[in-house]
Amino acid sequence: MKKYSKEEAVELINDYRKMLFGLPFSEFTDIEPHDEFLREKGLLQEPLEVGKWYYHKGNTFSEETSFFCITSFGKTGHVYGYGFNEKQEWIVEDTENGTSCMSNDASKKYLVKATDEEVKEALIAEAVKNNYRRDKMDMFSYNTTYNQLMITYNGGGARIIYDNGVWRENKTNTTLNNLKKKYKELGKEIDELECE
Repeated sequence: MKKYSKEEAVELINDYRKMLFGLPFSEFTDIEPHDEFLREKGLLQEPLEVGKWYYHKGNTFSEETSFFCITSFGKTGHVYGYGFNEKQEWIVEDTENGTSCMSNDASKKYLVKATDEEVKEALIAEAVKNNYRRDKMDMFSYNTTYNQLMITYNGGGARIIYDNGVWRENKTNTTLNNLKKKYKELGKEIDELECE
């Protein structure tokens, strides 16, 4: 079912009222009382919000989808933020001075608000991919209010590893990379599984 922007919904309702009652279009320009009804029926697109996570649904360009948090809107309707591109790589597109954005004006209609659980899963997957976990028993927790991901280590201690778009330095990953570099200098390869 097609989702309508507020402007499209106003036009649709006014055309319908005009057809039913024969009243001029200008007589009905406000549909505020009908917003809730239209949203319940899935006909009115929710307004996009800064600080909320979204993904593209029904994107015709690829089956892969970007998943991101909105930080701002550009003058031309572009959406800026940080998150994952179509290749599931972490990116930051937060300025109009750059060459790309998270979503352009034409594709905004395909954006769907992500659930807290979807955000948590994506951030944990990124943390695991980047070796933030020292032990298989380390636990992650996501704070939806502050958009933070924390890791609690099995041996004790905890720290925030992701804070509102910024990944903290990964000491485990830095150590692993330093070990790989040393082994390479010695002409050897290191298996990441040996490090766990």
